[in-house]
Amino acid sequence: MDRKQRFEVIYVAHYADILAYVRRRTESSEDAADALAETFATAWRRFNDVPEGRDARLWLFGVARRVLANGRRAESRRSDLVERLGQQLALWAAESARPGDELRGVREASRRRPRRPRWTSSWWTTTT
Repeated sequence: MDRKQRFEVIYVAHYADILAYVRRRTESSEDAADALAETFATAWRRFNDVPEGRDARLWLFGVARRVLANGRRAESRRSDLVERLGQQLALWAAESARPGDELRGVREASRRRPRRPRWTSSWWTTTT
């Protein structure tokens, strides 16, 4: 049996079990579909590592578990980033609301900008 045929046998034999596993552990059917696709994509990429027989099912469950864990970590990082950005935007909004100092943030950003050489028509100069 060639690689493609063996993969199809594994896929057909274990698709429903892996789908049920990821659906129970995800919030949406789209997330479940993504996890299922990533699980079988990993199986295809690492096909030589997939064990023979019934052990293939256990191996796929392990891959699915890691795919779900990676997805949770990525979602956690995104949530943390959104929270930090929201806090920073609120801070900037509060700072820019001070009357008479509308350009303070621009001046500060300009001061923090690193100095770098700039090519002009015939010589190098340093920009500020």
